[in-house]
Parts: sequence; C-alpha cells; structure tokens
Amino acid sequence: MTPLSPLSLSHPILAPLDRCLTLGEALLNSGQGTRGVTYIHSSAEHERISYAELGRRAIATLGYLQGCGIVPGDKVVLVTEDLALFTAVFWACALGGIVVAPIATPANDDGHAKLANVMAALPEAWLVSDQPDRVSARVTALSAGHLLALGRTMFDAAPGRLHPGGVLDDVVLLQFSSGSTGQPKGVEITSRNLFANTSGIFLRSRLSVEHDLMLNWMPLTHDFGIVFCHVLPLLFGVEQALIPTMVFMRHPLLWMQKASDLGATVSAGPNYAYQHFFKRYRADQDYGWNLGALRMVVNGAEPISCELSRSFFQALHRYGLSPLAATPGYGLAETTLMATLNQPDAPFEAIVLNRYRLAPGTRLERLEPGHPDAIECANVGPVSENLELRITDANRQSVADEVIGNIEARGASVTRGYHGLPELNRVTINAEGWLDTGDLGFLSGANLYITGRRKDLVIINGANYYPHDIENIVAQVPPLDLN
Repeated sequence: MTPLSPLSLSHPILAPLDRCLTLGEALLNSGQGTRGVTYIHSSAEHERISYAELGRRAIATLGYLQGCGIVPGDKVVLVTEDLALFTAVFWACALGGIVVAPIATPANDDGHAKLANVMAALPEAWLVSDQPDRVSARVTALSAGHLLALGRTMFDAAPGRLHPGGVLDDVVLLQFSSGSTGQPKGVEITSRNLFANTSGIFLRSRLSVEHDLMLNWMPLTHDFGIVFCHVLPLLFGVEQALIPTMVFMRHPLLWMQKASDLGATVSAGPNYAYQHFFKRYRADQDYGWNLGALRMVVNGAEPISCELSRSFFQALHRYGLSPLAATPGYGLAETTLMATLNQPDAPFEAIVLNRYRLAPGTRLERLEPGHPDAIECANVGPVSENLELRITDANRQSVADEVIGNIEARGASVTRGYHGLPELNRVTINAEGWLDTGDLGFLSGANLYITGRRKDLVIINGANYYPHDIENIVAQVPPLDLN
C-alpha cells in the first residue's frame, strides 16, 4: 500500500473540513447549511433542529459548564440517555477544549462498576448527568464533588467562550470500550483522527448532502453510534435521525418503521440488531413499509453472521429493501471507527472455510457449502482511506495472502494510545506506528475477512474454537438467542 501523509483530505468535496483545525470549528462550519438532526422520542413524537440550532445549544451549554467551573483541558464523563442533552454537551466540550468521555447510564451492577472504574481512572474528571439518582454512592464519592446535573434549561444559558487555541492533535474524545470487570481502557481520539476516519467513510459510502438521511438507534456512547451515525453526518452536512437505544430495545420494529416514514437511505447495526428485530417481526403481517430508499445497512461491531444477515434482507425484500444494501464492515475504537467497509451496491460475499483450520498461521482451507465442518466468513471490504492494514505473525512480521494472522492498522485514523497506560501503548503500537488490533483474520486480494478475537480463542485438545462460532450454533437451539 502507498504510504500515507499525516492527513489526506485532498478530495475536493472534503475541502470545507480540510480548513478546520478542531471538531468544534467543524460544528460551526456545518451550521451554515439547512440540514439537521431529528430526535425520535416514539412512533408519534419527534423533534427536529438544524445543525445551526445544535451549535447554538452547544455554545449555551458551554456557558453553563464554564459557569460551573469547567475549563479547557478538563475531562467530562457524560452520562445521559437524553439524546438532545447528550449531543449538546458533546459539542459544547468540542467547542470549549474539554475532553468528553461518554458512558452508558448504569442499568445494573456491571454498569455501575464500569462507571466507577472510569471515574477512578479519571480522578479529576467532572461527572455530568441528568439522572444523578441513578449514579451509585461509590461513583459520587469518586467524582470528588465534581458532579453536575444536566437539564434543558442550560440551552438558555449565556453563550460560553470558545476555546481559541485548539489544534488537530488535541484529544477531544475518550472512548471507553471496557471496564466493568477490570482496568478501563480509554482510547484517545483527536480531531485529526475523527476528520481522517469520517472522510474515509464519507468517500467510501458515497454520501450525498442532497439525498441521504442517516437513521441510528445505536448508543452514542459506542464508537459505531457516535462516529458513524452522529459525527459523520454532522461534519458533512448530511441529515440524520436518532432513535434512543432504549426505545429500540422496547420497540425494535420502530427501526424499519422510521426508515420507511423518513425515507432513510443509510443505517447500521450489528448481528444483535437483526436478532432483536426478529423477536417482534411477523412474516404473516403486512407492515406497509417502503424501504426502497434504504441503500446501505452497515453491519459491524462484532463477527458478522452471514445467515442472519441474509435472513434479514430476505424477510424485508417484500418492502423494497435490496439485498445489495447489506454492507459489511470492520472497525474498532482504536482506529476511531472504520478500518474497512464494503463498496455500496456490492453483493454480500463470504468464503466457506473449515472451522477446524482457523488457527493463527494457518492457510485457508475452503469447503463446499453444507459441509458439516463449514463456517462462513464474511468479506468486510477493502481498507479505508487514510489507513493501512496488514496481517502478521506472532513476531509482527507480515504473512502471505490468505494466511490467518494478527490484524494490524496504521494511519491518521489510529489512536495515539490509551489514556494513562504507557506500558500498554508500547506493546500495542510499535515504533513504526502499527497498531495491534487484537483481532485475527486474513486478506484475500484487497478484502479483509475476520475470524475472531485473539484473546477469546478457546483451545481444546489442541484445536482452536472461536466463541462467536459456538454462540451462533447455540443460538439455533430454541429459545436461546444472541445476547
């Protein structure tokens, strides 16, 4: 692959973003158009605001945060299920030079444990929430008095002072991908990372400011939700609509209902979304949907179930959803989000392999469909712009095409490291800038295929088993399904 410059935004359509030094500047730039965001509250209730109005709310929210004592360089742990509040605080932090760490509102012991561990890892952070009663006493104690209550009255606060000294390599986001049972790892994401990754997605997806509308139900505390479904469309002036995750959990059919009502063209979700959708979907019922505009449904965030993906698109073909809308991809927080993405309108493809011949260092062994030892491995597409990928052995040396190994990434989308964990950073990112993703897979031509997570390999009598393969087999036994 051709070596990459620190940030390559040479395509003419990316010129407005190329002039921005910070994420906050990009928000103000997006407010010059007419596009905006729709917050969906239920099947019948929604609120739409322009990106200009979101910018105004963010500046007012920044004034509220500054009035409470938050200054540039501070860290804010953001905990709210209210998407209007979430987005206002997120962008207020971007405008004020404040680092934001979004965390899901605790709903169980694991959620409280993760939040407590994040607060312990960020001892000077502010905890900002609209539901302080759902924050445990342990978390409150860890906030050291830096606990702020949120409310929509802050949209009417006096405008805040924009941070004048921001640069591309300032950290704007800490993406915590784990932490309920051990030390949390906060991935440091800069404006440069976000600009590079979203520009790659924009070009690969062929997004259109005039014609596209992106619909999302995934949590904005996850990189798939915040980067792909919120930051991306805002930066490039594409219309977006957001369904609260808990609303989707209670009413999964609302996903396709709103895709039909709004004429959504792009959406996304992992295997779980399809599995949860099928819990309520009835093939003998006519929902009256029109999904003909939905040209991309990106599947990622976990190993792709080829059978489940095909079932979803076959079931909804009667409503106009094309099988060509199935768009597999691969990403992780450490590459900001997207590392690979299939081309729009490309057919869904998979390779049938011997499930007992997937150990690192093994060359592929293809099987015929239907063979008792067969497992399908989805094509998740070619590498994104502003990124390089390679497959390596245990010594981090490149291996041949169609040999299973460690997936490594390098480029402007790759994080500079985990917050406060220098030893882990030295192990994960080498001197040449190659990030060890921890995932296993192989390249076939220009396309990547994922076989699993290295640390999750189960070895029994010398044979390697991937947990997702076991889970997919077990999920076929009623009444079990994917978590």
